[in-house]
Amino acid sequence: MSLIKAKTAALRTAVLCALYTMSAGVGAADAAAPADDAAFIAGYGNATVTAAELRQGFAVLPPQAQEAIQRSSFSANNLAADLVTRKLVAERARAEGLDQNPEIVTRIAQTIDGLLQAEYIERHLKTTANPDLAERLARDDYRANPEKYKRGEQVHVRHILVKTCACSDENAKEQARLKAETLLGRIKLGESFEEIASTESDDPGSARRGGDLGFVTRGKMVKPFEDAAFALKKTGELSPVIETEYGYHILRLDARQEASVVPFGEVRAQLVAAQQDALQKDAYAKLMDPIRPMGAVSVDPAALRATVGGNWKDTPPHPLTKPIAQAAATEEAAPAAEEAEAEPAAAQ
Repeated sequence: MSLIKAKTAALRTAVLCALYTMSAGVGAADAAAPADDAAFIAGYGNATVTAAELRQGFAVLPPQAQEAIQRSSFSANNLAADLVTRKLVAERARAEGLDQNPEIVTRIAQTIDGLLQAEYIERHLKTTANPDLAERLARDDYRANPEKYKRGEQVHVRHILVKTCACSDENAKEQARLKAETLLGRIKLGESFEEIASTESDDPGSARRGGDLGFVTRGKMVKPFEDAAFALKKTGELSPVIETEYGYHILRLDARQEASVVPFGEVRAQLVAAQQDALQKDAYAKLMDPIRPMGAVSVDPAALRATVGGNWKDTPPHPLTKPIAQAAATEEAAPAAEEAEAEPAAAQ
């Protein structure tokens, strides 16, 4: 999912959940259903729930809850009863005048605005979904920038670690080295590297995998380890005991891959997704800029800080906003500029 789609989906979910919580009873979900929108589903007294309202209540639930309802009539009945209960409680709230509470009125208006915003953006961005164009742009980027997709030389190694630390005295370090030499000797005599790694290695993560570290590239490991790993040339070749800051290691080469360019197929999904996201961002900017130009939203900094309780220090100007004093100055300058332009015409 692209960034714009993710933002729109998140906004849609947020406003729908708010509407569901407030029992605002907005329109039907798009999902097909056998019952007509007006079909009776559940009710108590004057509070009834239609198929359209049930579908909407179902649509705003998280996927896990939807799956539970589809598997269980008990859960489905619970949803229907809950929607009826919400209507009953909402009716009590209206009777007490809560629907006239200025805070509630504002929240309802903001929720409706949010839903309309999400619908507007999604409707206008649907036409920007162009998989063929994204694919073509991804292939163009891959061909034009081969250096971005170079894969360095890699070696697939296993290791056994006999751990030491900076606090170890010379005697302890010597004992660790001798143990590593002994383990190397046992492997050379035919014992399984994997079995010795799983029982003797002090690296618990790789020990569970028989010492397997997978493929490693240069620059990812400490230098003595890296030098020893890339010095191995033949599959199955063992290193001598090497020392690093972590202790003493024995390495075995399992495979080697020379430097190469990563095939397009391996990076296709991420490249196409990146191009789709770029196309959507561009479309989003073209959609929103005429509605809300950059730097055009007038803001009263003092009132903003006082309202939210801000304690921020001076920061760079926000690209979407301008201080209200600046906005006023711009508005005052506009008529003056128009008069200045009109003067030459009058003189003619």
